[in-house]
Amino acid sequence: MKLRLRTLLEKNPMSVKEVEIILQHTIKDHVILIDDSRCFDGVNGYPKLEELRNLIERSRRGYEFSAWNDVIRIHPKKCVQSEF
Repeated sequence: MKLRLRTLLEKNPMSVKEVEIILQHTIKDHVILIDDSRCFDGVNGYPKLEELRNLIERSRRGYEFSAWNDVIRIHPKKCVQSEF
């Protein structure tokens, strides 16, 4: 994971670095919300949405990843979900 993450960080220093910091935290049940998911298209310093999804799937088993209404949601599967 570290080599792949380093590659993403070199291309996308802000968004991926912030997610990496959260994923490395000792508390393992964070809920992460990232706005402007439409920008995650591999342009202007953003990773592609699939790259971020793959990173989460490799580093956090048991986490859900979704993008809806321009917000990326990353959270443990055990979280209670409500209708928006």
